[in-house]
Amino acid sequence: MTLPSLVSKIVIISLLLPFTLFRPLYASKTVDDQLSHSKISEICEQTLNYGFCKTTLEQYPRTTLADMKDLATITIMLAMAQARLNKYAVDELQQRKESKHLKDKLASCLDDYTVVLHKLQDAYKICKGKADYKAMMELVNDATSMNIKCQDRFVKHPNRPYPIADYNQKMLWLNNIALVVLSMLA
Repeated sequence: MTLPSLVSKIVIISLLLPFTLFRPLYASKTVDDQLSHSKISEICEQTLNYGFCKTTLEQYPRTTLADMKDLATITIMLAMAQARLNKYAVDELQQRKESKHLKDKLASCLDDYTVVLHKLQDAYKICKGKADYKAMMELVNDATSMNIKCQDRFVKHPNRPYPIADYNQKMLWLNNIALVVLSMLA
């Protein structure tokens, strides 16, 4: 199986999993609790990429059935899914690359994405308990910093092509969406 086809399957499964797990959450919401398209637009206007945010949040019908707390859970789970995907992609690239310098950078990024995933999992655990939105924001910020740390390894001298730039960008945008939602709850 090729990396792109395997990666696309992982993305689909990772993105659909949160919505199947939380089906009971959405069934009990009243119309007043549900997010409107204007509320989603309001959220997305505060993000780094309005179009990505709007497409991501409106792509799934259950997002509009969620309240803000559920949306915080959804956005963290989407970021976790992307972190898993990034970690997998970095691991695959590291195994294929022959350059020791590039392998070393990718090995460090693999470590970074392990931390990113743990930070997001910790934020998710807090969200499922007594939600401390400020603590969750700190964890998502920490995850974002590790994401940037991986990216910076390729930007600094000697400047090398960044093989997971698109994956990393999506990770930054998803973390940013989560931060906006969490800041609205804090």
